[in-house]
Amino acid sequence: MMKKFTYAALAAMMVMSVAACGKKEKAADTSALQETVSSETVAAAEQAKNSCTATIQKADDSQIQVELDDGSSMNFNIKNAKVNQKYGLMPGDEVTLWYEADELSDGMELKAVEMNVPFELTSENYDQDPMGYGQITNIDDKSITIKEEEGRSEEDVPDGYPIDGKEYTFTRPSYGYVIGEPKKGDYAEVDFLGDLSSNAAAYRIVTQDAMENDENASDVRALIGTMGEVDEDGLFDLTTDEGTTFHFTTEGNAELIKKAKDAKGKKVTVSYSDSIRMRVTTCDNIAE
Repeated sequence: MMKKFTYAALAAMMVMSVAACGKKEKAADTSALQETVSSETVAAAEQAKNSCTATIQKADDSQIQVELDDGSSMNFNIKNAKVNQKYGLMPGDEVTLWYEADELSDGMELKAVEMNVPFELTSENYDQDPMGYGQITNIDDKSITIKEEEGRSEEDVPDGYPIDGKEYTFTRPSYGYVIGEPKKGDYAEVDFLGDLSSNAAAYRIVTQDAMENDENASDVRALIGTMGEVDEDGLFDLTTDEGTTFHFTTEGNAELIKKAKDAKGKKVTVSYSDSIRMRVTTCDNIAE
């Protein structure tokens, strides 16, 4: 299930009694805030007099253009602002802007840009990852070939999905997760990344037998790789043997943060609940 990141709640905690755009009132006790928000973000926010929510329209490393809550558009300098680089910024992101000036002005410098709701969580394009289902016509350690099950007209097939009755060969990357024991002749569900016409990677394979034996098998999603460092916002990288890097968020979960820190440099399996095509995916569990 798609879940909103805790950054939305985080921003609400930081704003406290601030209106959509207004002066920030200092809280009497910031200990809970310090535990939830990174020290760098807290420092940047403490230097800022005001905050404002907005939606990103354009973004690069030094400047953003946003739509404010009143519908107006402004540009801001973010060259020295605190921005989590695992997210970066892209059009459609809902963010909180922290600034030192008394009033907003076009081109002004920001102290911090905090992610509230990433674009992917409001886009139907990220509701689920592309997948195919059909009979396995060939399989080995390097690849799997599926003949897509028939039953739909070509017009009913979503863009980027396998067309019924056609065969597709997928590479099997090291980070792929397999549920069941797939073999030639079996039916299986395959989640993949990439273009079907050019070395799409099957990162998740679930056999029909596994789905019949466990009703929750279709809901299991995981990747295998080497754990990187956990940053101050509770985000971490998982690097595959091929060198592909996936970004995950712990959503501030203390148990997951501890697991991630303890597993640094080790090969782990990371379970997740949303799309790995997102810039940052929600981590559900970490197992060595």
